[in-house]
Amino acid sequence: MSPRDLGAVSPGSDIRRSRVYQLPTGGFWHRFHRLSGIPFLAIYLLLPWIPVRGHPAVHVDLPDRRLWVFGHLFTPGDGFLLVFILLGAAFGLFFVTALLGRVWCGFACPQTVLLEEVVRRFERLIEGPRPVHMRRDAGPWTFDKAWRKAVKWTGILLFSLLVAGTFISYFTTPAVLWTGRAGGFATGATGVLTGLLFFDLVWFRERFCIFICPYARFQGALTDADTVAVGYDRERGEPRAPGRHRPEGAGACVDCGRCVTVCPQGIDIRNGFQLECISCGLCIDACEPVMQRFGQPNLIRWETVDGRAKPRWTRPRILAYIAILTVIFGGFAWRLARRHVVDVEFDRLPGTLYVVDDDGTVRNTFLLALTNKDAEPLTPRISVEGLPDARVVVPEATLAPGEARKLPVSVEVPPGAGLGRTTPMKLVVDVGEDRVVVDATFKSGAPVTSAPGGSEG
Repeated sequence: MSPRDLGAVSPGSDIRRSRVYQLPTGGFWHRFHRLSGIPFLAIYLLLPWIPVRGHPAVHVDLPDRRLWVFGHLFTPGDGFLLVFILLGAAFGLFFVTALLGRVWCGFACPQTVLLEEVVRRFERLIEGPRPVHMRRDAGPWTFDKAWRKAVKWTGILLFSLLVAGTFISYFTTPAVLWTGRAGGFATGATGVLTGLLFFDLVWFRERFCIFICPYARFQGALTDADTVAVGYDRERGEPRAPGRHRPEGAGACVDCGRCVTVCPQGIDIRNGFQLECISCGLCIDACEPVMQRFGQPNLIRWETVDGRAKPRWTRPRILAYIAILTVIFGGFAWRLARRHVVDVEFDRLPGTLYVVDDDGTVRNTFLLALTNKDAEPLTPRISVEGLPDARVVVPEATLAPGEARKLPVSVEVPPGAGLGRTTPMKLVVDVGEDRVVVDATFKSGAPVTSAPGGSEG
């Protein structure tokens, strides 16, 4: 029995005219899929709806360039944190791939989770068992076939709308999107994304992993002979022979084809290591009960790419990834520890340099921009350092969580202070135990040759 007879796609076959009719299976890895996929899906769907300190648990505010994460506000000033996160995610994926191949694809990828945990289960509920489904699809259109397709496609369309709407809700909040108060762009983006998801989940499916996903293209450069992946024991399994009464010299494989029919990618694991394999382990579950009936150990197992059961875990590639990840996470922790609860921008008021009052007081005017990144209201205290007897005039302000405000700041120095034409100073913003210090300069009408303590302008 060939893979094509089993309704699957074998390597080299024309995938455009083939369809994977997956046979459901049980076993450890099948249950592990449930334990990994369903929580991931639940977290994705629920996060925008969970309020934390007056904001969704995760909310990306693109117009104001803000990110809310569990009540904490991140602004463009925290851009380095995002760089560390992206680098950590990338090298973390490289590290896991070098160790365990495409386990991300098999257990955590959104494409796999949506298909395996929702779409294919719903499809089996509507279409019935695999053989019945295959015969109905191969036969002519009837009322029975039509209503089943209509119900299935309607259900997948609604699910696609839910998934797409949830994604857009991370940017607009669900209360705005799902009540019809979102703008035209958000509504249109939801419709386009729903259509793409519907096309993917109904027809494209595993073709996305094989032809479009960039990870499938470059994973070959990330794996080596010691990478652990799902493999077939060819030495013990070949040559294949069906049934209990097999010829002398036959291998342990009875050529039942179950490892092919359960594969969500429609490949035959017995053909060796293949880039299409997503390391989901379902073929391991399928082979185990068959081999038990024949008193044989499982022919499919987790092994190295070159067929060994024990990989070398401390090879140079793995150590290099560990070192890089250590630097990335160390940098992230260092940057996070230095993060302030308020963003401060301090600039001289455009068009002004200094003003000398009638009594000789020199006044510089600045514009102070503050953004409260804390979940509680803040009342900052403003002062300056480096200017003797300086007086700071600034309106008192209490910033609500996430609020940004610009305040005029006047720094006045009494006559006879002996300042140079340009004198360095520091603006200090105190918020509780947090202190932000910004370097600035104070201008005066002194001659170019400065007094002691000042600088030449």
